Amino acid sequence: MNANDRLKAALAAEHPANSLLALARALKAEGFTQIALYELFVTALEAVDSHDPRYDALADTLDLIWGGPWAKGRELFETEISEAALAHTHVGDAQDDGHQTPTMTHQKPRLRADFNGLFGDLLCLSHTDTAPDETGAPVLLSAGMLVTAFDEDADANGQRDDLIAHGTVEPSPPWLQCRGSRWVLRIDHRGVLHVSDLQDGQAP
Repeated sequence: MNANDRLKAALAAEHPANSLLALARALKAEGFTQIALYELFVTALEAVDSHDPRYDALADTLDLIWGGPWAKGRELFETEISEAALAHTHVGDAQDDGHQTPTMTHQKPRLRADFNGLFGDLLCLSHTDTAPDETGAPVLLSAGMLVTAFDEDADANGQRDDLIAHGTVEPSPPWLQCRGSRWVLRIDHRGVLHVSDLQDGQAP
């Protein structure tokens, strides 16, 4: 099977997160470059509905292909993909047939949040229409967005070990709106985790 067929088989597996990660590792071992893997997986992500559980599995594997702080020691490559590296590929370029390949903006936004504003499975994200991403840039919030929220934290040894939570953006309920909250994250079944809780073979 070619890489696309193998990717389809991984998505159809009982545990797609594990299968996708195993496939990414196998393709890397077979000689796929970091950019080639990114293009393969992000194209698949574009074809999956954002409410499909496989979307998270693909996005989480993309994090490990991409590298950087969110991979937290589990990255598949030594360096993080840069904007300059993407500029020399077809990722994000308009095609002659009118189609456009997906860009890194198809990854779930990573939003800074204060986890002191956690109320059960609701996390206050913002008192305005935007929330800062990991670089500090404002991200416009809207109902139904799939995002990951994080808050800097440290382990018992003082090493950085961020709190993270995945879920869907919703308008704040009235009992939080009266406190000034405008948008909240409805945290999914994974709950609140530390990055160190993530184990090889498990999707973040």
